[in-house]
Amino acid sequence: MKRLARSWIRRSGRGLRPFDRMRRRRNDAEYPRRDSDGFNAGDVDRDIPKVEEIIQIAVKVVDQMQPY
Repeated sequence: MKRLARSWIRRSGRGLRPFDRMRRRRNDAEYPRRDSDGFNAGDVDRDIPKVEEIIQIAVKVVDQMQPY
C-alpha cells in the first residue's frame, strides 16, 4: 500500500508532500509526547490551503485507482 501511495504522490506532483507531515501532527495531537513542541491554531490555519489541494488531487485520481 505504501508503494502505491508513493507512486500516486510522484504522479500528483508537490501537492501531496505536506500529507505525511500533517498525518504525523495529527498523531502527535492524539498521542502527545512530553518532548513535543505542540502546535496552535495558526499552524492549522496555514495548512488549510494544503488540505484543500490534497482533496482536489484525491478527487481527480480516486476513479483512476484500481481496487487492491
